[in-house]
Amino acid sequence: MAALSLASLCAAAAGDSRESEPFIAAQGCRIMFVDDVKLASERRGILAQIALPGATIAAGGDVARLRDAVLKANLAIVEREANNDIEVRFAQKAFELAELKHERALMANGQNVGTVSDLELKELRLSADRASLQYEQAEHGLAVARLRLDEIRASLDALRVVSPFAAQVRAVYKQPGEVVQEGEIVAEVVNTERIRVEGDVPLADLPFVRPQASIQVRIEGASAPPEFAQRVFSGSITFVDVKVEPVSQRVRVAAELDNRSGLLREGLVGVMYIPKTPAGGEQSARMEIK
Repeated sequence: MAALSLASLCAAAAGDSRESEPFIAAQGCRIMFVDDVKLASERRGILAQIALPGATIAAGGDVARLRDAVLKANLAIVEREANNDIEVRFAQKAFELAELKHERALMANGQNVGTVSDLELKELRLSADRASLQYEQAEHGLAVARLRLDEIRASLDALRVVSPFAAQVRAVYKQPGEVVQEGEIVAEVVNTERIRVEGDVPLADLPFVRPQASIQVRIEGASAPPEFAQRVFSGSITFVDVKVEPVSQRVRVAAELDNRSGLLREGLVGVMYIPKTPAGGEQSARMEIK
């Protein structure tokens, strides 16, 4: 297994494209965040609170929230209604009593025909059926109240602007007290731990480029911070374009890097080193700093 020193990487970046080099050096690769989204409000309302730029937000945590006092008051009312089953219990007992009266009348006629007239039996049956329907209506009313409770809770959730992943707030576009329209962007959040590097390789080198292949990246440019001078970042290829750029005859390639160190930032430019390992073969080139 060949070890490639930083000097050899620098030589390739400077234009040394010898065929003997065991890797492809993709120049001018763009560094960007994988998770970078602008968050919008689902509802129209007045902004009650919003996180400050630089704040760290957990996945599902609030970035912003609209005023919700009225909905919370309605929620308290509907919660009482949804938990109140008195009508249901009363209707159930009324139904049981009406059924019992009808059954006793039938038993009485079974022991002594004519004790209860046909008209009275029909009235008792009607009373039992009416009690049964009132019982069903009470259950229906309770079920509707519980659905209204779910609706208000969903409406309250819609007043929240949450981060879909653990993130840092990069920018805010509204301040507390301002009116927010439905669908209006209020903040931008980024996950700095995941980095995407994107560049292109010659079509002739495509047989050596495959998804999941390990790659390494070195930050280039005179303006690059000094801490990058001896750093090589590891990652793996996540995307190989199915199209070829017709003029340059190059193919777009993207990879993902682990940035838990927090050193990499969007906007930097680097060189992506891809080992020249044919598809299905074992990786025979490894880059390390000596």
